[in-house]
Amino acid sequence: MRRFLRLVAVVLAVLTLAACIGCSGNSTVSLGTSVGDAWSYRYKDIEVPIGVYINYLNIAYQNASSKYDGDDMTADSLIKDDNDKEVKVSDYVKSEAERYCKEYIVLQLDAKELLKGTNYAYTESDVDQYIDDYFGQMESMYSMYGYSYSRDTAYSSVSQYGISKASYDASIAYDYYRDAIFKGLYATGGKEEVKDDEIEKYFTDNYTHYRYVFASYKETVADASATDTDATTETDVSDEKKAAYKKSFESIAKATKSAEDFENGVLSYMKENEITSDPTSARTEVLDDSTAKEEILNAVKELKNNTAKVVEAEDGSGIYVVFKGDIKEYVDFMTVALPETTTTEDADTADNAENETSVDAENTENGDTDAESEEPTYSINPVSSGVTRDTLLYASKDEAFKAYVKALVEKYDADIQANEKELAKYDVNMFIAQG
Repeated sequence: MRRFLRLVAVVLAVLTLAACIGCSGNSTVSLGTSVGDAWSYRYKDIEVPIGVYINYLNIAYQNASSKYDGDDMTADSLIKDDNDKEVKVSDYVKSEAERYCKEYIVLQLDAKELLKGTNYAYTESDVDQYIDDYFGQMESMYSMYGYSYSRDTAYSSVSQYGISKASYDASIAYDYYRDAIFKGLYATGGKEEVKDDEIEKYFTDNYTHYRYVFASYKETVADASATDTDATTETDVSDEKKAAYKKSFESIAKATKSAEDFENGVLSYMKENEITSDPTSARTEVLDDSTAKEEILNAVKELKNNTAKVVEAEDGSGIYVVFKGDIKEYVDFMTVALPETTTTEDADTADNAENETSVDAENTENGDTDAESEEPTYSINPVSSGVTRDTLLYASKDEAFKAYVKALVEKYDADIQANEKELAKYDVNMFIAQG
């Protein structure tokens, strides 16, 4: 999935390029009919089509845009590159596109040599199959959202803007080589295979498991002043209810000395407030990369393992009880089955809770009123880290692999030819002109 999402980003960049050139009034850039046959960089018999270079310019431009804080970015605007050095946008985009192209070459060179004798050795037919599979995945993804997609329409959409079929396929194949080398180095059977204990150490050193429950200080009630009988309005809950939420959450926090304690406390809170769906949000992630709200993250950073605390929402919208687990208890990425959660509830499972609504609806349709008199089900869903071994492998070796690829480029750099005459036709202005 990680590889597929990266591919989607690459090809979407090509499509974005097509769109931006298509609506352009910029007459300074001409993508003549021979563009599909031109090359940008070359090493012996390996050429990078100019269409691939244009694609990489676009990707680099998008990266530059994300680094620029102001409005109306120009070629002369200043941004910080990946080494925190201040550079012009034009220089950054050209440098990044060049790097991508040289990587395109050296990855193909290295893949053939490095992967000999490993489980990741490949033939050209494997690369072709990978490209075929990619288009199949794209078609399925578009179909899932109700859109049509085909390989031919994808080719057609970019061909008039200088992206040939070969260039389009090459953008996809690049990722195959990169991923094959990564696996040939670090995956099971690779030349620098990363063992399970290394993966586990990376996980426990970098990831944090935490959960929280939120109680809103707002509630939706029927709007008595409206003519529409279904109209509702949002209002503050009473001070008594706010105090009750706080008391319940403080009780959970005080009693929590383990994950089981926290879950049992949440179950009591659910029963008190007749909440039948698990209100717990669970996350296992690198805190520096988290999108959680600041008040939650601050609470997690202050907590010791297997403890909880109560915090108010910064915007006054409600209150949280936040629990931090011992990360070593959530090393479940080597297994398929989810770990079982033990609570004081000994009857119904999370599956029953998920099915409760549909069962009640069916009983109502059939005129069965017995369901209304049944006791509601209260349960906490099973908790897993949700992290996979592959995710951890890529994350743990990301910097090492970047250094490996950089060293490869340096090894061949002097012998890689640049088609300066062709490269001079294209620069960041072809994107900035769109405004």
